[in-house]
Amino acid sequence: MLMTTARIIDKDTRTASIPNLIIAIQENQELLPHRTDETIAKLVSDLTAMSGSGTRLNQLRNQRLAHWNRGGIKLPRIEKQEIDELIDQAIKIFNVISSAVDRSVTSWIQIERDTESRTKLLFEVAELGIVTRKENIERKMMDDLEAHNKKISDGGGLKPNA
Repeated sequence: MLMTTARIIDKDTRTASIPNLIIAIQENQELLPHRTDETIAKLVSDLTAMSGSGTRLNQLRNQRLAHWNRGGIKLPRIEKQEIDELIDQAIKIFNVISSAVDRSVTSWIQIERDTESRTKLLFEVAELGIVTRKENIERKMMDDLEAHNKKISDGGGLKPNA
C-alpha cells in the first residue's frame, strides 16, 4: 500500500501520477470538457495539501529501497494518519478530475469494503495453505515411516540393533 501511495504522488516525470496528470491538465485544459472555473485551482490546492506528507513518503520509499542494506540512514517519520490523509486527498483529486471529464463521481466506500474483504480472504487462503502444507508434510513423514517399517518387517532395509 505504501509503495502504491508513493507512486501516485510521485513528481518524477516518468511516472503516471497525480502531479503529472495535473501538469498535463494545466497544459491542455480540453482534457476536462466539463471543467468549471474552479476545477484547476481546486486540483492545485488539493495537490498542495498532499505535498508535506507526500514528500516524506517518497523519501522513505526512495531511501529505503535505494539504500536498504546500509545502516545509519535517518528515515523520515510518517504516521498512518498522514498516509490515510494522502489517500483521501488522492480520492478527492480523482473525483474532481472524473467529474470534470464525464461528470461522474466514484463511490469509494464499496471499493474500500471490497478491498477489506479480499484482503481477509487472501489471509484466509494463505493460512489454509500453511495448514494444508503442514498436513501434507506430516502425511508424507507417516507414509515414509510406514514404508520403512514395512521394509524392515519384510526382511529388507536397516534393522535395529538387537
